[in-house]
Amino acid sequence: MAALSEQSLTDVRRLLKLHRDWLSNIPGGRRADLRRMSLNDMDLRGADLRMALLQGAVFLDSDLSDANLTGAQLDNADFRQALVARTDFTKAHIEAVRFDSAVLSGAMFEEAQVIDCTFRSARLEGARMLDVVLFRTEFTGAILDRSAFHQARITECKFQDGTMADAVFPQARIQLTEFSRMNAPGCSFAGAKLQSTSFVRCDLNNAKFNRATLAKAEFLRTTLRNSDFRDCMAECSDFSASMLQGSRFSGANLFAADFRAANLTGAKEMTGEKLSRARTADTTILPNGKAGPYLKHSGAERPAMNFDNRGSAIR
Repeated sequence: MAALSEQSLTDVRRLLKLHRDWLSNIPGGRRADLRRMSLNDMDLRGADLRMALLQGAVFLDSDLSDANLTGAQLDNADFRQALVARTDFTKAHIEAVRFDSAVLSGAMFEEAQVIDCTFRSARLEGARMLDVVLFRTEFTGAILDRSAFHQARITECKFQDGTMADAVFPQARIQLTEFSRMNAPGCSFAGAKLQSTSFVRCDLNNAKFNRATLAKAEFLRTTLRNSDFRDCMAECSDFSASMLQGSRFSGANLFAADFRAANLTGAKEMTGEKLSRARTADTTILPNGKAGPYLKHSGAERPAMNFDNRGSAIR
């Protein structure tokens, strides 16, 4: 690491002052160049690091709450265990950065490029990732409750063993991404486009996929009770062994969708035509609560009753 690791906090403040002057076009100002420097255990709350050069900088256990890193260059930086709550990473370039175990509650990544990064066990409650590009990034064990991914482009990412309650992905473009064992009730993918994306053993009760495009999406052994699939395009999607009691399917395209071993008891707006074009088997529980496969004109598409999120009938 560079010599900054041995300088006092006063020296760091001086560098930040010169950076502020540079941002304001004040003579004598200088852009902050903290590349490959150690800034461990430092109090950088509210620091103005817009456009700063921070490639390879290390912020282990530092406090950057409410800091502004808009447009900063952060490739290979290290934010493990740092406090980064409400920090602004708008339009930053963030490649090969480690955010493991960091607190990023309320952080903003709007229009940022996030590539080959890790957020293992990070706290991202209420994080704003609007128009973000996420590529080959891992969120194992992360807390993403109430986070927002409006119009995000998410490719080859992993979301596993974490929580994502009430997170929203409206109009997002998600492909080749894996959601495994995520606790995500109430999350919304309304209007999103998901291609070759999988949800395995997730809790997606009360989720919204209305108007979504689910191109070869997989929902394997996932709970989707009382979820909304109205007007979604789900051709060739796989719902094998998933729990779909009470979910809604008005206007959905379910051509060649696989419902083998799925539980559709109480599913609403599931017409005979939709079930005829989908794949069912004797392991399917049809909307009327009886075992499949679906037979035309059997009336099995009519829902038997309503269900709560635990699968219990509501009288």
